[in-house]
Amino acid sequence: MRPLFIAFLLLVMAGCSAVFTDVDGYVDDSSDADSDSDSDSDTDSDSDTDADTDSDTDTDSDTDSDSDTDVDTDTDSDTDSDTDTDVDTDTDTDIDVDLDALWTVYSDGYVVSAPLHGYASIITTGDTTVTPTDFSTVAPGNRLCMSGTVGDGNESTAQLAISLNQEWGGSPLNRDEYVPQPGGFYLDYSTVGTFPLQLEIADDDGNVWCTRRIQQSGTSVPFESLLEECWLGDAQPSYNYEEITHIKLVVPGTTGAATPYSFCLNGLWTWTDSVCDNSTVTMTADGIVDDFDNGGLDILMADGAYTGFWIAAGDDATGGTQTITVEEQDGNPTLHVVGSGYEGWGSFVGSVWGPQACLNAASFTGIAFDFKGISATDLYLKVGTAATFPSEYGGDCAADCYDHHRYLITPSAAFVNVQVPWTALTQNGFGTPADFDPHRILRFEFAPDPDTTNDYDFWIDNIRFY
Repeated sequence: MRPLFIAFLLLVMAGCSAVFTDVDGYVDDSSDADSDSDSDSDTDSDSDTDADTDSDTDTDSDTDSDSDTDVDTDTDSDTDSDTDTDVDTDTDTDIDVDLDALWTVYSDGYVVSAPLHGYASIITTGDTTVTPTDFSTVAPGNRLCMSGTVGDGNESTAQLAISLNQEWGGSPLNRDEYVPQPGGFYLDYSTVGTFPLQLEIADDDGNVWCTRRIQQSGTSVPFESLLEECWLGDAQPSYNYEEITHIKLVVPGTTGAATPYSFCLNGLWTWTDSVCDNSTVTMTADGIVDDFDNGGLDILMADGAYTGFWIAAGDDATGGTQTITVEEQDGNPTLHVVGSGYEGWGSFVGSVWGPQACLNAASFTGIAFDFKGISATDLYLKVGTAATFPSEYGGDCAADCYDHHRYLITPSAAFVNVQVPWTALTQNGFGTPADFDPHRILRFEFAPDPDTTNDYDFWIDNIRFY
């Protein structure tokens, strides 16, 4: 029995073991089946997830596009702007402004006329209109021009002011005093119409010295001729070389009517006594004075050794008229001079070197030029030197001045080349006798003789030493 029982017990235990295994397998199988089923469901969910993921990927692609746009725009804009601004500003300030230059206009109306340098500005008082309102847009090398109408009454003015000792980039009032050497100012300006124009110098404390009226362009204004508050009369004290800070060209108002005005300042220089002892330019080997190829009345030697301009002047008391222009003749820019009616001391067209430089042409034989002109008026070439000009024009002459050495030009209906050796120049005889000195030339003049029929029309080109 015991063996049978044991065998039975083993059989039962084996069956129980099979049942538990089946249960575990069922549970496992069911769990696996459910899990598989769920897994299928999850597979659908995964599909959704994949779709979402694809959608997200598209969104990311858009983000990348935005990022590219922002980066490109910022980089281009910042880089170009910074580079251009920094380079241009530094270059203009460090290289272009030459405080030893003759009359030169830079950007923003900064002016250099050694030893003077400062900003030009426009001032109006009373009922006055002006164009432009400042010189901030004036291109380098241009003239300083303004126009408008000065209102009725003495309280109205239009003023072109220039600081005399102001650094580049300085504020309007950041300027130092200037004390000139004995001498004066020399002005080159042009006007449209007729209106009064006066010169003023002043300090920052309200002290003013001025002229009653400038008569014509090419005017030399000795400092001693400037009177304190000149509008009060000729008995006012003269300027005595006090410290000054600025100079002005002023169009004053008049009582009873408004005054239209239009003028340009072409140049302003200081001169000192005995110019030829302080500012002598030795001519270069080509000897060119002016060929008028720049199309204007400015004089610029080929190597830039001096600048200057041509002026027209006459005895205004006799009511004459005169014009000077540069026009084409035979395909070349040429100086054209037309005038009539001058008596008294007559008229002339002359060269002015800035700032009243003295020319040393002693290495040459004489002066030559191309000429065309027919008239009953005798026309002279005159060469003014330090010996024939008074001190206010840079010369040494003390009395009976302006008797310049001259040469009578023969009329010609066609262009001819005229050569005038220094030995052919003689004085007229009314002034202080002086030897001609080619070391000390201050001016050339083409001057009709007022004692003959004073109507003239002539052309000049290619002026040079030979």
